[in-house]
Amino acid sequence: MRSGSSAAAIVACGLLAAACAERAALESEATHPTLTDVFTSLARGAPPGAYPKYFLGRQTYWTIVGAPDDEKEALVNEEGMIEVDDGSFSVEPFLRANGALVTWADAELSFELAEGWLPIPTVTWRTPGLALEITAFAAGDAGASTLHASYRIQNVGADATRATLFLAIRPFQVSPPWQSLNIAGGPTAVRDLERDGRVVRVNGEKLVVSLTPPGGFGAARFEEGPITDWLRALCRHAHERCGGPGVGALGMCLTGNFALALMVDESVMAPVLSQPSLPFPVSASHRAALHVSDSDLAAARGRAQLGCGVLGLRFTRDPLCPPERFERLRRELGAGFEAIEIDSSPGNPHGIPRTAHSVLTKDLVDEEGHPTRAALLRVLAFFRERLR
Repeated sequence: MRSGSSAAAIVACGLLAAACAERAALESEATHPTLTDVFTSLARGAPPGAYPKYFLGRQTYWTIVGAPDDEKEALVNEEGMIEVDDGSFSVEPFLRANGALVTWADAELSFELAEGWLPIPTVTWRTPGLALEITAFAAGDAGASTLHASYRIQNVGADATRATLFLAIRPFQVSPPWQSLNIAGGPTAVRDLERDGRVVRVNGEKLVVSLTPPGGFGAARFEEGPITDWLRALCRHAHERCGGPGVGALGMCLTGNFALALMVDESVMAPVLSQPSLPFPVSASHRAALHVSDSDLAAARGRAQLGCGVLGLRFTRDPLCPPERFERLRRELGAGFEAIEIDSSPGNPHGIPRTAHSVLTKDLVDEEGHPTRAALLRVLAFFRERLR
């Protein structure tokens, strides 16, 4: 197996910007969180064991596995995660036992070397009724060696137990960001996965081969996961970095309603929905739909009732953001929803075309007295009011 107290934060879906509250300018100095920052925020909001523990600021101890005189080396940590080569991806075990997910955080961990000194480490998880042994070793000549790993599940209890082993190919190194073997630790790249029977090719080069037929296989891009969870982590990171009362979130078009879903996180204090266009209004129900889960909508409704208002922007004849959507927002959020609907009907006094869609960008007319400029100024004032 091979900031200061005067700083506020505004998160546009796909863009992070830090803005001085006294100016509340969208064009203010941009900040760029690292991958380590992002995964650290995700780990803080996730159940223990979902991410390597170094994202929680905790040291993980590891050892090297390799063939004699070989330049290639693998790392194995005390949680049983195996980094297959220098700076490469890792293979991490998870168990599902009696319907529950079991991670390293749920187990009592022990670590030993074969005969007390050989470079063949074994990590053992012990949980009520189950034990998982993970052993790694390298074999073969230098320059042509193969890394082997074995996983053995034992029932150490009195009752029958149904357990499933999952091996996850993850974009994380074993070494933490503050340690390195000539390569910075922490996150790394998994660009593509290709499965053929028992073989998974990673990044077009390294092969992960299962010697026993696997029961299944699944893969997903990071952005195909819960994107709003990632954005909430980004908001938390922005709030920690910039301080202040909280974070402003601006969603536009396809990401318009993301700002609504971000309200689940209490760091978000100023959500703005500009021409929210999902789901596409292909039916009556779609025209009024908000592209958020029932639980997220309930959380947004609760926060709106507690004073976290929502600002919405649209053109009246925009086919992608129909009036039913804002009517639904009024019903759900009541006085917590402030709507700016700009007349784009035929013959409107400002000559706005009925095709107008992007209130704050493409269709913005930055002239005194124009309703799109007034909308922009209201957004800036909204951020100023909520984030000072």
